[in-house]
Amino acid sequence: MEYEKGYVYDLMDQGGPTKVTEPYFKEAVDEMMRARTLCAKANAVLPDDPSYVGYLEELFGRKLDDVRILTPFTCDFGNRVTFGKGVFINHSAILSASGGIEFEDGVMAAPGLRIATINHDMYDRHTTYTYGKVLVKKHAWLGMGCTICPGVTVGKYAVVAAGAVVTKDVPDYAVVGGVPAKVIKMLDPAQMKDRGVICMKHKIAVIVSALFMALTMTACGSSEPASAPSAADSDKAAVQEKLNKQDSHSDDTKADNMQPDDSTAATQADTEPPTESDSKKILVAYFSRADENYNVGTIEVGNTQIVAEYIANEVGADSFHIETVTPYPANYDECCDAAKKELADKARPEISGSVENMEQYDIVFLGYPIWWGDMPMAVYTFMDSYDFSDKVV
Repeated sequence: MEYEKGYVYDLMDQGGPTKVTEPYFKEAVDEMMRARTLCAKANAVLPDDPSYVGYLEELFGRKLDDVRILTPFTCDFGNRVTFGKGVFINHSAILSASGGIEFEDGVMAAPGLRIATINHDMYDRHTTYTYGKVLVKKHAWLGMGCTICPGVTVGKYAVVAAGAVVTKDVPDYAVVGGVPAKVIKMLDPAQMKDRGVICMKHKIAVIVSALFMALTMTACGSSEPASAPSAADSDKAAVQEKLNKQDSHSDDTKADNMQPDDSTAATQADTEPPTESDSKKILVAYFSRADENYNVGTIEVGNTQIVAEYIANEVGADSFHIETVTPYPANYDECCDAAKKELADKARPEISGSVENMEQYDIVFLGYPIWWGDMPMAVYTFMDSYDFSDKVV
């Protein structure tokens, strides 16, 4: 018997069953091999090399300008996953997507997410499969290591606690946890704000996403402590292009450590944009190094400074450039040695200048490259110099 192309997916959409022994299943096998190969290629790229995104775009058949996925990442059916805007999936996610997965706008997923959309027949478990699409509605928050089972819908603004196993639909605004997951409490819909609205926090999310892409190129390994931007990311036009392309991105760390007991405060803080943002006084403080950089030669303006200036301009903030009284060596290797010694000594190098009337600022954005897996010691000097207890940093 001959089958039309796509027949196996029609069966999956109907919930199955499918038989792996039938000729139509070869189309599914081909997609699995394609998806696994592209995931393997993406995962083989170093995480500070943004070229891995190209493999994921090929996997899903769409640009990911408005979606952010961190590797390692595994998905067996790229053609069965759809994304809204501003979706963020942290590293180590596994999507078993043959039954279909839909992420609506603004979904956040912490590391170790597991979604299953396929099941085995209890009595013919080696050859017969059934399916259930998983729908994750807008702005839902999936905690670290949670598992979503076939056929489940996670409601809008819902929160799934870390380690939960979700076997039934989650109501809108519900906080669920446990194995199997049960409703712990309900959130107040009146306090939720749609992240689609234009607000200061939305604009900052766009810029911070571009900041991440620029600064991952400067992040050092165990032997490269000084900034190491690519030639493209050292150019203001390249950074501006990234800003123009992106609509919104979730924060990298918000969903990482959610536990049932603290879910209310965390959820409200992370999903509700500030209502009086326009009246907040904002400072962008940054440490940035130009001069000779790893693999690209000498640059006139450091990556962090480029993006810090964009942030300050976008949100109408004041800015402060953290600079040491004794400049770091312009030579890359010499700067590496100096930074390594400062780290070993836990030094606090003297910085020049100070922030006038620090008390006036409600929000402080702090930008810096990663040197030897840590902040440059000059940033510690800056942090030690002021009281940040009443500020959002």
